[in-house]
Amino acid sequence: MEPPFFLAKNLKAFGSNSHADTDPYFNLFQAPSTGNRPFVRWWWNGNKVNKNELRRELMLLKEAGIGGVEINPISFPKRTDDLGFPR
Repeated sequence: MEPPFFLAKNLKAFGSNSHADTDPYFNLFQAPSTGNRPFVRWWWNGNKVNKNELRRELMLLKEAGIGGVEINPISFPKRTDDLGFPR
């Protein structure tokens, strides 16, 4: 019977060779293109947004490696407050 680390051993996980030299997909996973990075969904509370703050937060997401943002602005009826409670 093979030892439990058989699969990892066969994948050269314990080898001294560089993965970049032996695995054509290794570099793709190390530095994926923007379109292949994770995307996030961002809910905006109506029109209560500040242009400079949005820019700052989008740059933070980009610096963190996020590839894109789906923005979903929502707004409450004018007869309610920000939490949806009637006035």
